[in-house]
Amino acid sequence: MRIKLFDGNRCWNSERMEIRVEEFDALEGKHIFSDDYERKKQKLLEDLKKGKRTGSRKKMYKAAAALALICVIGSTTVYAVSADHRDIFDSLWGNSTKKNIPVHEVEVEGNEGSVMVTVPSMEYVSVDPEKADQVLEDRIMDTPIVKQIGDHTLTIQSVVYDKNGAVIYYTLEREGGVTMLVGDDSTNQSKGAYFSEESTEYFQFGGCELTYIDLEKSTRDKLYCCVYQVAWGDSSKRIVPELTIWHFPFQWRDGDMTEEEIKEYDTNTTEETISITDKQPLDVYPYAAPNEGSLEISAIDMSIDLGTDLPENCSVDNLRSVEIRYKDGTSYLVYDKENYINNTGYLCGGLDEQVRIAFNRLVDTDAIDLIVVNGVEYQAQ
Repeated sequence: MRIKLFDGNRCWNSERMEIRVEEFDALEGKHIFSDDYERKKQKLLEDLKKGKRTGSRKKMYKAAAALALICVIGSTTVYAVSADHRDIFDSLWGNSTKKNIPVHEVEVEGNEGSVMVTVPSMEYVSVDPEKADQVLEDRIMDTPIVKQIGDHTLTIQSVVYDKNGAVIYYTLEREGGVTMLVGDDSTNQSKGAYFSEESTEYFQFGGCELTYIDLEKSTRDKLYCCVYQVAWGDSSKRIVPELTIWHFPFQWRDGDMTEEEIKEYDTNTTEETISITDKQPLDVYPYAAPNEGSLEISAIDMSIDLGTDLPENCSVDNLRSVEIRYKDGTSYLVYDKENYINNTGYLCGGLDEQVRIAFNRLVDTDAIDLIVVNGVEYQAQ
C-alpha cells in the first residue's frame, strides 16, 4: 500500500511516528483525522496550556514540540566576524555539515500493514558569515550559558529570536555517552531528536521546536544541536526566549502506578525556568496581498495568516507553496507540497489559519522583491 504522507510538519518517522499510520481513518485518498484523534489532540493542547500532567510526562513535555574580515564597498564601516560566529552561522544556516536530501520513500509499518511514505527533498546552502553578521547586527546572544542537568551538561552557545520564532545552538554532553537525547539521520529528516524514555530530566525552549543533531560534529559523549522554533497558536502568540528544565523523581509508568506513587511523583517533580538571552528581538516586516491573507517575515522565520475562507482543517493542509523572490532575480523556494520540497528548519500549523516557518537558511529581508504564497504575490507594506 502506498500513501503520500507529507504535511510540512514532517510527520513521518521510521522509528517513531508522531502522527502514526493507525491514527488515520483510512490509508487511501485524502487524509482526514478521526474525530477521536482531533478530540484527544485538542485536550492535550489545552492541558499543555494549563500546565497539567496528561497521564504521561513524555506526552506533556514533548508534545509542544510534536504539535566580523570585510570592508564594505562604498562604506567606511569594517566588520570582523569572529571564529565563533562563523561556526554558529554555518551550524544554523550553512551546509558544511548538512547534506542535501533528495525525495525518497521509506516503508513504515502500521496497524493495517506496511505503507510507503514519501519524504520530501531538503536543500541546504552556504552562508556568508560577513553578510550574516550584518543582517543580525547585535541581536545574537553568543555568551555561553551552562546548566547542569543531572549528569548531563547543557551549554547554550547562541540564541537569535523574534516574536514568531527562534533559533538556538547548544551542546549536550555526558562522560560515558549522552543518554538524555535520542536522534539520528531519520529524526533530522522528520520531527527532530527526542528525549529518552529512561531520562528523569527534560528541558524545552518553549513553542513548537525541532532539534537537529549535527551528526558530523557530534560524538558519543557530546552532541551539537540546532533548535528551530516557532510560536504555537494564533497570531497573538509570542516567543519568549527561555529554558525550562524539569527534574522527575523517577520514571513515569503509564497505567502502572499507584495513587501514592502518582502523588509522590507530582510532589517531588521540580521545574526551573531561566531567560536565555538579553538581546533584543529581530525586526519583522509585514507583507500582504489584495483580498488574501497577510504575513510577517524576519531573517530567520515567517508567520503566515492564510485568511478565513479556508477548509476547516489544519492550516498546514491549506499551504501549498512558499517562495521568496529577491531583487537580483534569485529565489528561495521554501516549500512546495506538490513537488515534495521542504527547505525549512521547521514548519508548524494548527487548527486555525496560522502557519509559522523557521528557515533553514538566513534571509536578507532588505533584498526581498516579493513573496509568493500558494501562487499569490505578497508585497511589502
